[in-house]
Amino acid sequence: PPLNADIIISINAGERFQTIDGFGVGMRLFTDPHLVLLPTRPENVLRIPLAAQAQILDSLYVGLGLTRVRVGNDTRFIEPVNDNADPAITDLSKFNFAGRNNDDFFGAVAGIRSRGAPIWWVSPGQIELWMNESNPEEYVEWAMALIRRWRDQGMELPFYSVMNEPSNPYAAGPWSGEYLRDVVKLLGRRLRAEGFATKLVIPDDLNAYSAADRARIILADPEARGYVAALAFHLYGDLNSGGPELKAMSKQHGIPLWMSEWFVPSAMDWAEMVHTVLSDYDVAAVDYLFGFFGQGAAAQLISVLHSGVDYIGFKVEPHFHVFGNYSKYVRPGAVRVGVSSVPGDIKVSAFVRNGKLTIVAINSGLTAGTAVRFQIAGLASQVAFAGVQTIPEGGAADRLRPVPPLAVTDGAIVALLPPRSVSTFYQ
Repeated sequence: PPLNADIIISINAGERFQTIDGFGVGMRLFTDPHLVLLPTRPENVLRIPLAAQAQILDSLYVGLGLTRVRVGNDTRFIEPVNDNADPAITDLSKFNFAGRNNDDFFGAVAGIRSRGAPIWWVSPGQIELWMNESNPEEYVEWAMALIRRWRDQGMELPFYSVMNEPSNPYAAGPWSGEYLRDVVKLLGRRLRAEGFATKLVIPDDLNAYSAADRARIILADPEARGYVAALAFHLYGDLNSGGPELKAMSKQHGIPLWMSEWFVPSAMDWAEMVHTVLSDYDVAAVDYLFGFFGQGAAAQLISVLHSGVDYIGFKVEPHFHVFGNYSKYVRPGAVRVGVSSVPGDIKVSAFVRNGKLTIVAINSGLTAGTAVRFQIAGLASQVAFAGVQTIPEGGAADRLRPVPPLAVTDGAIVALLPPRSVSTFYQ
C-alpha cells in the first residue's frame, strides 16, 4: 500500500539550471610507487596483474559510468633545463616525456576511452623549477610540446588545464592571476593557429577563494575569456568563500563550473558535498581525487590491497557507491531542475534528460527513515520510477540496492528514505 508521506517536496521540471558535463576521477598509474605510498624507485612498483587492472577500470568506467579522467602526470621533469633562449623554437631533444612524466598515460587513457569515457584532460601537477612569471612564453612553449605529443598519439586533449593549484607553493608558485591571464592568451593563440580543438580550463585552484581570485582577473580580459571553456576549483577550504563568486562568473559568462578535485574520509560527507556543489553552486562536473589508490591513503573509490609491492586484491569502498547514485543515473546532458526548499536532514536534487526525470535524495538523519512525497510538475512522462539506495555505513547488500518500482499517482511518487542513505529514483 502507498506510504503516508512525512514531508512533501515539489519538483518543477520546467525550471532549468545547469547542464551536467559528467562525473569523473583523477588518476595515477598502476605502476606509480605513490599508489602504495613508497618512494619513487623501480623496485617499489606494485605487481598488479593486468586482469585486475582491467577489473578496476571496468568497475569505474563501466560499472559507475564515469565519463571523465583528469590525468595526474608528474610534469616537473619534462624540461628540467630550458631547451634554449627562444620560446618560438622547441628543441625536443631537451624534453623527456617518458614514463610518469607523460607517455605512460597514453595506454592508460586509451583503456579508459575504450570503456566509453569521452573526456580526458591534463592538469600539470608541477611546473619546471626554472620557470617564473617573467617568461610566460617559455611556459607556453612547454605546454604546446606536451599538447602536441598527445595529438601525435591520436589522442588530442579535449581540455587542458593551464596549471594544477596555482596558489599552491608545491607547484613552484604561487602564480598570479595576471600571469595566468597572459599564459591563457598566448596559449590560446598558439592552439588556434595550429588547428587544435583543445580547450582551456582555469584556474583549477586549491580552493574556491583562490580560484575566484585568479578567475576574476583572467575573465576580465575579453581575449583571455574567449579561450576559457571551464572554470575549475578544488575544495580544500571554505566553499562559502569564493564559491558564490565563481557561480556568478560562470553564469555571467556562460562558462561551466567544475569541481575538479577533493577527497574526504566519510562517504556520506562525499554524497552531501556532491549535492551541495550541484544544487547550491550550479557545478556542471564533479571529479573525485582518485578512482583507485593504495589501502594506506585517506579515501578513494577503490582501495588496492597489497603487502609491500605484492598485490592482494581490491576493495570497492562506500564512496564508490554513493558516487554511483549520481554518476550512473545523472548522465551528461542532463539538466538540473527546480526543487522546493527541503527541511532538516533531507537533501534533494533532480535532473531531466530526454524528457525523463532522475531524483537523488539524501537522508543524513541518524535514527529514522522518512517517507517523502515527490510532487512533480512540468513533466509529460508518467513512466514509473525505478530506484536504488545506498546505505554507506551498512553492509555490501546496502550498496546501490534496487527498490521496488514507484508508480506515478496524481503527478507524484512516494518513497521511503532510510536513515543515513542516498537514494536515486529514475524513469
